[in-house]
Amino acid sequence: MKKHVFHLNVLFFVMALAFSGCGENSLDGEPKSNIRSIVSFIIKPAPNAGNVQIQHQGIIDEANKTITIKLPQHLDLTAIRPSIIAGPWATVYPQNLEAVDFTADVIEYTVTAQSGKQAVYTVIKDMSYLYSKAQIYALSFPEIIEPETGEPVRALAVESAKTIRVEVPKGTNITHLTPLLELSPDSYNAVFTQPWDTPQDFTNPVSYTLTSEDKSKTVTYTVTVVERQED
Repeated sequence: MKKHVFHLNVLFFVMALAFSGCGENSLDGEPKSNIRSIVSFIIKPAPNAGNVQIQHQGIIDEANKTITIKLPQHLDLTAIRPSIIAGPWATVYPQNLEAVDFTADVIEYTVTAQSGKQAVYTVIKDMSYLYSKAQIYALSFPEIIEPETGEPVRALAVESAKTIRVEVPKGTNITHLTPLLELSPDSYNAVFTQPWDTPQDFTNPVSYTLTSEDKSKTVTYTVTVVERQED
Protein backbone atom coordinates (compact mmCIF):
# COMPACT_ATOMS: atom_id res chain seq x y z
CA MET A 1 0.00 0.00 0.00
CA LYS A 2 2.85 2.36 0.89
CA LYS A 3 4.35 1.66 -2.51
CA HIS A 4 1.20 2.89 -4.30
CA VAL A 5 1.13 6.06 -2.22
CA PHE A 6 4.76 6.72 -3.05
CA HIS A 7 4.10 6.26 -6.80
CA LEU A 8 1.14 8.66 -6.66
CA ASN A 9 3.20 11.29 -4.89
CA VAL A 10 5.91 11.03 -7.54
CA LEU A 11 3.30 11.34 -10.30
CA PHE A 12 1.79 14.51 -8.79
CA PHE A 13 5.27 15.96 -8.35
CA VAL A 14 6.15 15.37 -12.00
CA MET A 15 2.85 16.90 -13.17
CA ALA A 16 3.44 19.96 -11.02
CA LEU A 17 6.87 20.42 -12.54
CA ALA A 18 5.42 20.10 -16.03
CA PHE A 19 2.80 22.84 -15.46
CA SER A 20 5.24 25.15 -13.71
CA GLY A 21 7.58 24.90 -16.69
CA CYS A 22 4.97 26.00 -19.21
CA GLY A 23 5.97 29.69 -18.81
CA GLU A 24 4.21 31.48 -21.66
CA ASN A 25 2.43 28.35 -22.78
CA SER A 26 -1.33 28.04 -22.44
CA LEU A 27 -2.97 25.23 -20.49
CA ASP A 28 -3.45 23.11 -23.60
CA GLY A 29 0.30 23.14 -24.21
CA GLU A 30 0.22 25.63 -27.12
CA PRO A 31 2.62 28.58 -26.80
CA LYS A 32 0.99 31.98 -26.34
CA SER A 33 1.21 34.35 -29.28
CA ASN A 34 3.75 37.18 -29.28
CA ILE A 35 1.95 38.99 -32.13
CA ARG A 36 1.55 42.62 -31.07
CA SER A 37 0.77 44.66 -34.17
CA ILE A 38 -1.81 47.02 -35.64
CA VAL A 39 -2.87 45.87 -39.10
CA SER A 40 -5.47 48.54 -39.90
CA PHE A 41 -6.07 52.11 -38.67
CA ILE A 42 -8.89 54.05 -40.35
CA ILE A 43 -10.89 57.13 -39.39
CA LYS A 44 -14.36 56.57 -40.85
CA PRO A 45 -17.38 58.89 -41.21
CA ALA A 46 -19.96 56.75 -39.36
CA PRO A 47 -18.27 56.62 -35.91
CA ASN A 48 -17.37 60.31 -36.32
CA ALA A 49 -20.72 61.52 -37.65
CA GLY A 50 -21.00 65.21 -38.40
CA ASN A 51 -17.25 65.66 -38.31
CA VAL A 52 -15.49 63.29 -40.70
CA GLN A 53 -16.71 63.48 -44.30
CA ILE A 54 -14.81 60.61 -45.91
CA GLN A 55 -12.62 57.69 -44.89
CA HIS A 56 -9.00 58.43 -43.98
CA GLN A 57 -6.64 55.45 -43.82
CA GLY A 58 -3.44 55.46 -41.80
CA ILE A 59 -0.17 54.26 -43.30
CA ILE A 60 1.44 51.82 -40.87
CA ASP A 61 5.23 51.67 -40.65
CA GLU A 62 5.78 48.41 -38.80
CA ALA A 63 9.54 48.82 -38.53
CA ASN A 64 9.32 52.22 -36.82
CA LYS A 65 5.95 51.57 -35.12
CA THR A 66 4.33 54.69 -36.55
CA ILE A 67 0.93 55.38 -38.13
CA THR A 68 0.85 58.37 -40.47
CA ILE A 69 -2.60 59.69 -41.31
CA LYS A 70 -3.48 62.65 -43.52
CA LEU A 71 -6.45 64.71 -42.32
CA PRO A 72 -8.21 67.93 -43.40
CA GLN A 73 -7.78 71.03 -41.28
CA HIS A 74 -11.50 71.57 -40.61
CA LEU A 75 -11.86 68.46 -38.40
CA ASP A 76 -12.67 68.72 -34.71
CA LEU A 77 -9.81 66.64 -33.32
CA THR A 78 -10.91 66.57 -29.69
CA ALA A 79 -12.76 63.23 -29.88
CA ILE A 80 -11.67 61.17 -32.89
CA ARG A 81 -12.81 57.53 -32.95
CA PRO A 82 -10.48 55.43 -35.15
CA SER A 83 -11.46 51.98 -36.38
CA ILE A 84 -8.54 49.75 -35.38
CA ILE A 85 -7.76 46.11 -36.16
CA ALA A 86 -5.00 44.51 -34.10
CA GLY A 87 -3.12 41.31 -34.94
CA PRO A 88 -4.53 37.91 -33.91
CA TRP A 89 -5.03 37.44 -30.13
CA ALA A 90 -3.73 40.95 -29.47
CA THR A 91 -5.53 43.82 -27.73
CA VAL A 92 -5.04 47.53 -28.30
CA TYR A 93 -5.36 50.51 -25.98
CA PRO A 94 -6.98 52.95 -26.46
CA GLN A 95 -9.52 50.50 -27.82
CA ASN A 96 -11.15 50.29 -31.23
CA LEU A 97 -13.61 53.21 -31.68
CA GLU A 98 -12.64 54.77 -28.37
CA ALA A 99 -12.69 58.58 -28.49
CA VAL A 100 -9.17 60.02 -28.41
CA ASP A 101 -8.05 63.66 -28.26
CA PHE A 102 -6.05 64.09 -31.46
CA THR A 103 -5.03 67.61 -30.48
CA ALA A 104 -2.45 66.06 -28.13
CA ASP A 105 1.21 66.45 -29.04
CA VAL A 106 1.79 62.71 -28.58
CA ILE A 107 -0.79 60.10 -29.57
CA GLU A 108 0.16 56.52 -28.76
CA TYR A 109 -1.53 53.14 -29.04
CA THR A 110 -0.26 50.19 -27.01
CA VAL A 111 -0.74 46.69 -28.40
CA THR A 112 -0.52 43.76 -26.00
CA ALA A 113 0.14 40.25 -27.28
CA GLN A 114 -1.43 37.13 -25.80
CA SER A 115 1.91 36.48 -24.10
CA GLY A 116 1.84 39.90 -22.44
CA LYS A 117 4.56 41.45 -24.60
CA GLN A 118 3.78 44.96 -25.83
CA ALA A 119 4.44 47.32 -28.73
CA VAL A 120 3.71 51.05 -28.80
CA TYR A 121 2.62 52.80 -32.03
CA THR A 122 2.85 56.57 -32.43
CA VAL A 123 0.32 58.42 -34.59
CA ILE A 124 1.75 61.09 -36.88
CA LYS A 125 -0.85 63.64 -38.02
CA ASP A 126 -0.49 65.25 -41.43
CA MET A 127 -3.09 68.03 -41.58
CA SER A 128 -2.59 68.78 -45.27
CA TYR A 129 -5.41 66.69 -46.77
CA LEU A 130 -7.41 68.46 -49.51
CA TYR A 131 -10.64 67.09 -50.98
CA SER A 132 -10.31 66.05 -54.61
CA LYS A 133 -13.90 65.89 -55.88
CA ALA A 134 -16.19 68.51 -57.42
CA GLN A 135 -19.58 66.85 -57.48
CA ILE A 136 -23.09 68.21 -57.00
CA TYR A 137 -25.21 65.42 -55.54
CA ALA A 138 -28.63 67.09 -55.53
CA LEU A 139 -30.51 70.37 -55.85
CA SER A 140 -33.60 71.51 -53.99
CA PHE A 141 -35.81 74.57 -53.73
CA PRO A 142 -36.67 75.00 -50.03
CA GLU A 143 -39.43 77.51 -50.77
CA ILE A 144 -41.32 75.11 -53.05
CA ILE A 145 -43.15 72.37 -51.18
CA GLU A 146 -44.39 69.19 -52.81
CA PRO A 147 -48.16 68.94 -52.09
CA GLU A 148 -48.05 65.15 -51.77
CA THR A 149 -45.03 64.81 -49.46
CA GLY A 150 -44.84 68.14 -47.68
CA GLU A 151 -41.12 68.20 -48.45
CA PRO A 152 -39.18 70.72 -50.56
CA VAL A 153 -38.86 69.96 -54.26
CA ARG A 154 -35.59 68.09 -54.79
CA ALA A 155 -33.81 66.32 -57.65
CA LEU A 156 -30.66 64.22 -57.87
CA ALA A 157 -27.92 65.01 -60.35
CA VAL A 158 -27.24 62.69 -63.28
CA GLU A 159 -23.51 62.42 -62.72
CA SER A 160 -22.64 60.91 -66.08
CA ALA A 161 -24.28 63.80 -67.94
CA LYS A 162 -23.60 66.49 -65.30
CA THR A 163 -27.23 67.56 -65.45
CA ILE A 164 -30.03 68.15 -62.94
CA ARG A 165 -33.66 68.21 -64.04
CA VAL A 166 -36.10 69.60 -61.49
CA GLU A 167 -39.86 69.35 -61.83
CA VAL A 168 -41.89 71.94 -59.96
CA PRO A 169 -45.66 72.20 -59.50
CA LYS A 170 -47.59 73.83 -62.34
CA GLY A 171 -47.89 77.57 -61.89
CA THR A 172 -44.59 77.98 -60.02
CA ASN A 173 -42.80 81.23 -60.80
CA ILE A 174 -39.49 79.88 -62.07
CA THR A 175 -38.05 83.33 -62.78
CA HIS A 176 -37.05 83.91 -59.15
CA LEU A 177 -35.92 80.74 -57.39
CA THR A 178 -33.11 80.25 -54.87
CA PRO A 179 -31.54 76.77 -55.12
CA LEU A 180 -29.90 74.74 -52.39
CA LEU A 181 -27.05 72.68 -53.80
CA GLU A 182 -25.88 69.54 -52.01
CA LEU A 183 -22.31 68.39 -52.59
CA SER A 184 -20.99 64.86 -52.24
CA PRO A 185 -18.99 64.26 -49.01
CA ASP A 186 -15.66 64.17 -50.85
CA SER A 187 -16.45 67.52 -52.49
CA TYR A 188 -16.19 69.37 -49.19
CA ASN A 189 -14.83 72.91 -49.59
CA ALA A 190 -15.31 72.89 -53.37
CA VAL A 191 -15.50 76.44 -54.73
CA PHE A 192 -18.13 77.77 -57.14
CA THR A 193 -17.12 80.29 -59.79
CA GLN A 194 -20.40 82.16 -59.31
CA PRO A 195 -22.84 82.59 -56.40
CA TRP A 196 -25.40 79.81 -56.26
CA ASP A 197 -27.38 80.75 -53.15
CA THR A 198 -29.05 83.80 -54.71
CA PRO A 199 -32.32 84.01 -56.70
CA GLN A 200 -31.99 82.83 -60.30
CA ASP A 201 -34.15 82.95 -63.38
CA PHE A 202 -34.65 79.32 -64.45
CA THR A 203 -36.67 80.11 -67.57
CA ASN A 204 -33.65 78.76 -69.43
CA PRO A 205 -31.09 76.19 -68.21
CA VAL A 206 -28.62 77.55 -65.64
CA SER A 207 -25.04 76.33 -65.32
CA TYR A 208 -22.99 75.99 -62.13
CA THR A 209 -19.23 75.48 -62.24
CA LEU A 210 -17.25 74.31 -59.25
CA THR A 211 -13.61 73.42 -58.56
CA SER A 212 -12.38 70.84 -56.06
CA GLU A 213 -10.50 72.01 -52.98
CA ASP A 214 -7.20 70.61 -54.31
CA LYS A 215 -7.91 72.32 -57.67
CA SER A 216 -7.52 69.06 -59.57
CA LYS A 217 -11.08 69.09 -61.00
CA THR A 218 -13.36 71.75 -62.43
CA VAL A 219 -16.85 70.60 -63.40
CA THR A 220 -19.94 72.32 -64.83
CA TYR A 221 -23.49 71.14 -64.11
CA THR A 222 -26.53 72.28 -66.05
CA VAL A 223 -29.82 72.72 -64.18
CA THR A 224 -33.13 72.64 -66.01
CA VAL A 225 -36.37 73.52 -64.23
CA VAL A 226 -39.69 72.48 -65.78
CA GLU A 227 -43.28 72.87 -64.65
CA ARG A 228 -44.98 69.57 -64.00
CA GLN A 229 -47.86 68.98 -66.38
CA GLU A 230 -51.13 68.03 -64.72
CA ASP A 231 -52.92 64.90 -65.95
